[in-house]
Amino acid sequence: MDKNFTGQKSIGQFFGVISRNMYYYTNKQFESMDLRHKEAMVLIHIYKNENICQEDLVKILKKEKAEIAKIIKKLIAKDYVYKIKDQKDKRIHRLHLTKKFFDIKDDIVKILKNNSKILSKNLTDEELESLFEILKKVSKNIVLEANKIKEQG
Repeated sequence: MDKNFTGQKSIGQFFGVISRNMYYYTNKQFESMDLRHKEAMVLIHIYKNENICQEDLVKILKKEKAEIAKIIKKLIAKDYVYKIKDQKDKRIHRLHLTKKFFDIKDDIVKILKNNSKILSKNLTDEELESLFEILKKVSKNIVLEANKIKEQG
């Protein structure tokens, strides 16, 4: 592992390389569907949670409200999603998928599964399990620190 300017090995540098390249690769795969990686992930979560509202999607994906709102707006414009007002609370809009989504759902799933295969290529089941456990710890560490900053406001 290369050392960064502090003279220590950099986990963040590797996460950055993985993230940038994964988004680039995935976005290229979704180009023919007029989708981006983040949009595809939102579609999959709506699919898994049909009739979900935008607020719940924010919580599940752990993203900012504005980012999810922007993605939903784009998906509506691309005719992948539509909204229906909640029967009990008219302030809430429930998200639903269109036929256009269902026409490409299997392609989206295939791309996402292939990405996981690429990321885990040459790893044994044991290494993969260890990696997941380590990533859970690393994720927890940064989430706790980020939440401290958010609380300070």
